[in-house]
Amino acid sequence: MRKKHLNYLFLNTGTKETPAWVRVSKSTDFAIAYNGETEVFDYIADENPTTELQRYSPSIPQTQKAIIGDGIYDFIADMARKQKTGLDAVVQAMIVRQQKDSSGKNLAETFNALLTIDTDDFVAGTITYTIAQRGDVTLGTATVAEGKPTFTADAQA
Repeated sequence: MRKKHLNYLFLNTGTKETPAWVRVSKSTDFAIAYNGETEVFDYIADENPTTELQRYSPSIPQTQKAIIGDGIYDFIADMARKQKTGLDAVVQAMIVRQQKDSSGKNLAETFNALLTIDTDDFVAGTITYTIAQRGDVTLGTATVAEGKPTFTADAQA
């Protein structure tokens, strides 16, 4: 069985050159919505229309507990306060999965993500935001030691 605590979602709170991967840990959500986009074709040779899957637009909605001093909360709260947009709202994300490859390393992927702040709820003590995949994903493996991931991209065919 898959266990939530053995699957990791990280955001890079540093820079691309000097990454600082911090785990999203005080969230109550970790569900990837793949958001499949389809198109319907009414081919002349077919009696009924055919639906084709065109692409996915994955996103991960988050409900983050507002704990001052938590690395992710402080990062997200700063983005919200500054109302970052455009490229300033793009971060690197990494998912490290519980499933392992044949060598025993965890399956993982990294991607650029658009981080959209949704609601900063002072009464509930939460901040909600969405991590939306932006562009291509890099598949690979990762190890996590002392809370920090080390990612290795798959060899290109």
